[in-house]
This record gives sequence, structure tokens and C-alpha cells, in this order.
Amino acid sequence: MRGCLAFIAKACMLFLFGFLGIALLSTLVSRHDDRKPKVPSVAEQRQAQQKKEEDAAYAKMKKIEWACKDAVEASARYGHEWEHWYSPSLTLYTAQPTPGFMLFLGQDVRFKNVYGVLVRMQYACLYDPVTGTVEAEVEERGL
Repeated sequence: MRGCLAFIAKACMLFLFGFLGIALLSTLVSRHDDRKPKVPSVAEQRQAQQKKEEDAAYAKMKKIEWACKDAVEASARYGHEWEHWYSPSLTLYTAQPTPGFMLFLGQDVRFKNVYGVLVRMQYACLYDPVTGTVEAEVEERGL
């Protein structure tokens, strides 16, 4: 009887330790799998590259917009007022007058005249990508 109980106890211990060993081993293997770097597919790589390029293009356009805004503001002699305080609404003119340059048009600014009256203005900004400079030309838009 005693030998039978010892056998049962040993079998239970082996089963318990075997079960714990398998659980521990599977945990280690799954953790090891998580540490392996995931290799992105070609489509994912293309999508990530496209997003990076779009973000860079957006940042460049915002930089040009703010440079244009600064150039327009510099040409206001007596003061100005933007219709949209956060950013000028520029339109990229697609039929470029000079190859290699970018022309932006806008009309959401008002300049104060000598008498302090706000006059609607329209403007054009010419961006030179080689030098990174912006030139603004502003004229009265009327009513």
C-alpha cells in the first residue's frame, strides 16, 4: 500500500512539474518570439515611405505658407488683418509662369490705408525652391 501511495505521489509530482515546465517553456518561447523584429511587407514599406514623403511635403508647404504670410505682412505699411488668423488660405497656381518656381495666390487679407480703413487685398507669392526665398506682390482687390 505504501509503495502504491509513493508511486501515485511521484506520478502526481511529475505531472505537476511537467505541466509547470511546459507552461514555463511556452512562456519563454512566446516572449522570445515577441522580441524578434517584425519584418514589414513590401506594401507596408511603401505605405510608410509614402506617409513620410507626404509629411515632409506638408511641412514644406506650411513653411512656404508662413514665409508668404510674413512677406505679405511686411508689405503692409499701416497695418493688416487676416481673415483667418491661423494660416493664410493659399492656392497653388498650377500653370507656373516660370519653370522651377511655385506661385501661390490668396485674397484673405485686409490692409489699413492712411485713414485706418481696412481695404481688401489680393496677393501672389513667388517661391524659389533653390534659394528658399519668397517674394510677395500685393494689390487692391476691391469689394
